[in-house]
Amino acid sequence: MDAAQIAAFNQALATPVKAGVHFAGTAHITNPRDVLDTLLARFVSAGGTHLAARAVKISPEADTVRVNTTQGDLTADRVVVACGVRSGALLPDVAVPLVAERGYHVEWNHGGQWTLPNAVFEDRAVVVTRFGSRLRATSFVEFTRDASAPDPRKWERLEAHVRALGLPVASPFARWHGSRPTLPDYLPALGSFRHAPRIVAAYGHNHLGLTLGPVTADVLSAHILRGVPLPTAFSPDRFGLRSGFSN
Repeated sequence: MDAAQIAAFNQALATPVKAGVHFAGTAHITNPRDVLDTLLARFVSAGGTHLAARAVKISPEADTVRVNTTQGDLTADRVVVACGVRSGALLPDVAVPLVAERGYHVEWNHGGQWTLPNAVFEDRAVVVTRFGSRLRATSFVEFTRDASAPDPRKWERLEAHVRALGLPVASPFARWHGSRPTLPDYLPALGSFRHAPRIVAAYGHNHLGLTLGPVTADVLSAHILRGVPLPTAFSPDRFGLRSGFSN
């Protein structure tokens, strides 16, 4: 960062910045909800059907795949499993050693007082991102179970960093925690299962789901529609089958 960039941060912060690295030509999502709503609208307009239901189990059959849901059973030629950390519960025959790589953040209204770029405060391990009128501060990686209770000390630590930095706060803090789906080798599971080729995996992207989502869609479309093979490193079978099951 040059002197002018550092000065801009120091005018806005209570804790002075002494040096920094500026990454040019980047972009970020300003409203994650709008992204999801836009994708769903495009899917429906292209002829897709949206069913609001909870999947309970996915079972391969002779020429189809059956999905048991809270709104009844469905059948399909192919089923893509992209259910994050809960994907393993839908696949009873394959080992899916997903762990919740839990993240925490606090979010608040900055009152129109923050116009600077997104920033990583390296000495605090804190990332600050602007989403329109809101600011979000995040840190921490916690490997745990999806259903385990959150640790409120992590939110308290983040809020303390926000105050120490002097970031503009014009509303109460909203606290969030979420379970990112992570496999032991830190690679996603992509592609068809050997024992059930009509079921296709698309999970295990850890904390890079938004980043890797478009790439995943491209490679899986080629895999499903044209039979393009995927690297064996991403094989959803690489952790084996559960005991008692065989082809």
